[in-house]
Amino acid sequence: MSFYISKLDKQTQVRKGSGFIVRPTGKLVDDFSITYIELNDSRDPPDSDKATEINKGFSCIYVVIQGRLTFTFYEQDGVKETILQEKEYVYVTPGTKYQIKGTGILLTIALPAYSDQMYSHPSI
Repeated sequence: MSFYISKLDKQTQVRKGSGFIVRPTGKLVDDFSITYIELNDSRDPPDSDKATEINKGFSCIYVVIQGRLTFTFYEQDGVKETILQEKEYVYVTPGTKYQIKGTGILLTIALPAYSDQMYSHPSI
């Protein structure tokens, strides 16, 4: 097959916390998957003492579709913050610890396709 299509009627919705909704589009192939994240004056991950970390073998692209979101990266040499707005994106590689806060909609591209082993949530 030379193409794959994801339709709205096949997508699901998961509420991860107050003002935090995840809409996976379903896994079509092993190479990548796409998920929409909606934050409404909220953060990902929802626990204020946790960060998200991409595990070895995975990476993720976050594209801001709507709104303005603050990405905070926790690195060995300190904390770095950047604000992304519509049509801007960030590519996150394995071992990166970060959080996302604000109001907006993100399109996320997981490489390879999302699995339960993609993320961990260490304390910050």
